[in-house]
Amino acid sequence: MESVVESPDDNSFSSLKGKVSDLTLKAIAEMGFEKMTPIQAKTLPHILEGRDTVVSAKTGSGKTLAFLILAVERMKYLTFSQEMELES
Repeated sequence: MESVVESPDDNSFSSLKGKVSDLTLKAIAEMGFEKMTPIQAKTLPHILEGRDTVVSAKTGSGKTLAFLILAVERMKYLTFSQEMELES
């Protein structure tokens, strides 16, 4: 298991451009989120690469949003992939 990962220098959600869809980034911005919490900044880059991550942090630290960003991205990919298979 890996040790604690340091937060990136840029903790803005826009730093995830290219790693998550523009629609997801737009939704995050529309909800008023600009900066990732420390737990999000430490984990999102890794979980978006498909790496297993275990997190323990206090309530309100941003764990759920980090999980939901990954879930939305995965569902979007699966939906798109299944639609492509149906069309072929």
